[in-house]
Amino acid sequence: MRLANLNAFPGGVFVEAHDGGMLGRLREAICERCGIDASAGPPHLTLAYMHAPDDTPAPEEFVATVGRYRNWPVREILVKGVEMTLLDLRDREYPDPEPVARIPLGG
Repeated sequence: MRLANLNAFPGGVFVEAHDGGMLGRLREAICERCGIDASAGPPHLTLAYMHAPDDTPAPEEFVATVGRYRNWPVREILVKGVEMTLLDLRDREYPDPEPVARIPLGG
């Protein structure tokens, strides 16, 4: 898996995970099986969550800084498996993740 392209979405900063489409197919299968809509955007590794106390958007200076690294290669890593967790995004504080399934990847 190749990690690259620093990016941001409202409330978070991430790098994209490029793996030839396996994570996207896994996400689609999970969403189909659970009867939910797949989230938009590429598979990614979240680096930080940003929540201003009054829900104001990130400052333009910060957004511009992130934009300068959009084509920044991070590195390649070998991923042997993934863990699935459930997260209630309505909560303001995230609990420690508890895996509900472990899925080995590759051979």
